[in-house]
Amino acid sequence: MKKLRLLLFAVLCTVGIFSAMAAPEYETVAIGNTGYATYFSSNALYIDGVYVPEPIGRWTFDDSSNLLAGTGSATLTATIHSTDGTGIVTPTSTPAGASITSVTGPFEGNGAVNVPVGSSLLMAANNGAESIGTYSVMFDVCVEDGSTYVPLMQNALSNNKDGSLFINQNHVGLGGGIGYHGSIENGKWYRIVFVVSPTEASLYVEGALLTTYNQNFDNPRGSYLLHWLLTTGALFFADNDGEEKAIKTSELRFWDVALDKYQVAEIGSISGDAPKFPEALGTWTFEDASNLTAGTGTATLAMWGSGVSAISGPDASNGAISAPIGGGFTLDTHLSESSNAYTLMLDVSLPDVSGYISLYQNDITNSKDGSIFIQNGQIGLNSAGLSYNGTINTNTWYRIVIVIDNGYCKLFVDGTQVGASVNPDANAWAMRDTKQFLLFVDNDGEEKEVKAAEVRFWDIALTATQVAELATVGTTIDDGETGGEEEAAPAPVAYTGKIGANVLSLTALEGGIPANTAVVLKGTPNTTHRFFVIPEGLPAVTDNDLLGSDGTVTGGPNIYVLSDKNGIVGFYLVSSSTTIPAHKAYLNTSAGVKGFTFCFDDDATGIEDLNANVNHDEAIYNLAGQRLQKMQKGINIVNGKKILR
Repeated sequence: MKKLRLLLFAVLCTVGIFSAMAAPEYETVAIGNTGYATYFSSNALYIDGVYVPEPIGRWTFDDSSNLLAGTGSATLTATIHSTDGTGIVTPTSTPAGASITSVTGPFEGNGAVNVPVGSSLLMAANNGAESIGTYSVMFDVCVEDGSTYVPLMQNALSNNKDGSLFINQNHVGLGGGIGYHGSIENGKWYRIVFVVSPTEASLYVEGALLTTYNQNFDNPRGSYLLHWLLTTGALFFADNDGEEKAIKTSELRFWDVALDKYQVAEIGSISGDAPKFPEALGTWTFEDASNLTAGTGTATLAMWGSGVSAISGPDASNGAISAPIGGGFTLDTHLSESSNAYTLMLDVSLPDVSGYISLYQNDITNSKDGSIFIQNGQIGLNSAGLSYNGTINTNTWYRIVIVIDNGYCKLFVDGTQVGASVNPDANAWAMRDTKQFLLFVDNDGEEKEVKAAEVRFWDIALTATQVAELATVGTTIDDGETGGEEEAAPAPVAYTGKIGANVLSLTALEGGIPANTAVVLKGTPNTTHRFFVIPEGLPAVTDNDLLGSDGTVTGGPNIYVLSDKNGIVGFYLVSSSTTIPAHKAYLNTSAGVKGFTFCFDDDATGIEDLNANVNHDEAIYNLAGQRLQKMQKGINIVNGKKILR
């Protein structure tokens, strides 16, 4: 029996790995300081942002006369199912037969359906696979009561086991597996994306990553094999033993590939707007030395103990405080009810990181050990599998973010996660009935001086994506506004090339770069871009003199590569001792010139000739019509001909 189980495990791994290999990938391409680069790939590449593949099933519920109409190979069937554990699923001829009704969606003109308890939607992938180990599913949903279990997905098509993904206690996830995370408010529409592969599972809400669960280490693949490995499809909104409530859905999508975080972010929120950064319940920057507890928001700070004083912050323009041993703050959330999720951000510097130094305490009476410590240059707590991780050096400013979500703790330093608890620990991290916390305080003197330049508190668990936006000390985020990452540089333009009279005429490609097509890229200098692979390919380009190197091509009398000569970017001869790196483009021509500059198909300046022999007795002008004494860097006009120097 043991050998049979191992064989089954190997088969499942093989199926999953094959699916994972088919998932869209991207290639990283750098634009140098000249603003130009060349590139060559055996894959078709999408260059204008993030490529999101078409789902194999998409249902919008907009046609009230045919509610389950969709696009792609996958299909939906309305079903009724038992809720007493007997595992019976019965298809119905129409949604009405399962009491599934048309309702208003999140926006005017946007349709949706209401799925009551005991009803479900059976999805058949119809992709020819008998086992689907890698996939992504998107749910646009609204629940009126998410306080107890509301199933989203069931991988057992006969519904003879517990559901595979739930909303519960107004969080989303699965107990004993990925855990429950985020905040799902009653009566509000959300876009939830669940991505599964044999090695990990990820949850996203409104385009932001909530959590990633490592299938190899977090639970030796138990959740994957039991709950997330699909056969030929999935059953939506069903559970075997009645852990259900009614749910509305305005759109469902299913991919048989694993989307990555960039693609999920491109799909975005249910409104289509860029996600807004959550507003902090309290923010304190310690800029007013006469009122160190002054802040914004409804939460408040009060002095605890004695000795807290004003000091200089990370730079001359910043205020800060010093909290010595025996001194700190009381943070009062002023919430009407305790929250089982919250986030605390501390911008701190420590003169001494040896021993234990308490960062905060969830017991306002200070009658227990602190909640998170710095210990000998690391951050954490010896509880619930969290331990101590990361690196905290003396007299260095760090942005530490502590995220508590349903009893679990995650720790971030300068935007990077450095620790996560394996289990919840209410004693260490729960928000107690007082709804207050102590900062920099411990019950038995495990304290040292802490300098703080900013403190923020949220009554929700920020996602890993949001914490990454907070980044480091000095990064500013406007609460309630679009996230604070710098705007990405525009995608570069890709050109094919045709050799002319000492010029390379460049023609822009639209949509993407076909496979095995060498191109010149023009973009923002010193930027890096992701070019997503297009699995279905693109039409081939035939009229292109640019060639692609496989890493074995060497220079010679007819070989030209992209170079910058005296500030002029073009294709120049390269010696036979030079090997052209793989994925780079080159020209092979016996034109007998020293180089080729660029002539763009959409450039009004026309031909630029860097090979012309100029008679300096001839009149030389710039583009403004001003006569020049000699050739200048840039475009010069000599005898009506434009020449680039």
